[in-house]
Amino acid sequence: NYSDSRFIVPKPLISRLHLIEGISKVDARLILETKVYEIPKIIPQEANQYIVIGDSRSTEALVLGLEPENAVNDWLILGRGLNKADVYSAMLGDELAKNTFTSPEDQSIKILDVQFGITGVCQDPLNKGNIVYVPLRALHSTSSQDEDNLVFLQIDALKYSQTLSQIREEIAGTELALVELNEVLQKHLSFINTAWSLVTLAPLFSLVTAVLCLSGYMTLLISTQRRDLVIMRAVGAKLRAVTAIVLVQALLIMLVSGAIGLSVGLLISFFLLPEPVVSWASILPIFLWFLLALVFIGTCSLYPAIRTVKKSVIKAISEL
Repeated sequence: NYSDSRFIVPKPLISRLHLIEGISKVDARLILETKVYEIPKIIPQEANQYIVIGDSRSTEALVLGLEPENAVNDWLILGRGLNKADVYSAMLGDELAKNTFTSPEDQSIKILDVQFGITGVCQDPLNKGNIVYVPLRALHSTSSQDEDNLVFLQIDALKYSQTLSQIREEIAGTELALVELNEVLQKHLSFINTAWSLVTLAPLFSLVTAVLCLSGYMTLLISTQRRDLVIMRAVGAKLRAVTAIVLVQALLIMLVSGAIGLSVGLLISFFLLPEPVVSWASILPIFLWFLLALVFIGTCSLYPAIRTVKKSVIKAISEL
């Protein structure tokens, strides 16, 4: 029961937090859990016909009131977020919008018997996205609860330790708890980085295997072409010309195999994976690894070729 008096943050305390020098923003919120209702939209058509969007569904969800101008976090939003001028407007979490609404941008939501217009849908991990954000003053009047039970504080990094000490002094003797989200975030990032490192072993193993196979193939190919290289040297071909031929040969094989591999990889990423996140940060390393693989294969191809053509023509012919 989020409205329990033990969870209430007293207004005098919030006022004192505003006075602490190291706090740059105080984001007071009221969080409740209640049933929310989908409001269908009726669109008139010709000849007294109409279309109904929605199905009058309902579900239990978290309702979180906030002051948009003081919000300390950002969301990935489809549509628009809440702003200072909004009164009876709501922003839905992604899971709530997907499971309870047919077309959120065209519908409304009923919370505590009051109808709210929907401004957008945000991606939010809180309650697995089964959440709705509304202006704090609207939730205060709708729920008849004029005090808050959650406060986010944005702290100046240069005064972090000093400010935390002052906050702890302010809440001493109360049942309130202070949670440092930076520590929680770092733990989550550490876990994600470790998991991602393990995941990336699979494509790296595939890349190394492919490079070794191609380099072995190129080495074998050049070894079988020793006779051709010796004949080219015998008729007067320069070392530079032989090297260029070997490099072009390796480049063509690498580009053809790389084009096929990259095309299949992009096809899987964009069409088979749900909502892939592709950015320059993920694409750039792929091209760098590709260039490194090209250099390695070219070097492996050049070594036996240069070793053969550097010998005297008579000695090379005698070894055939």
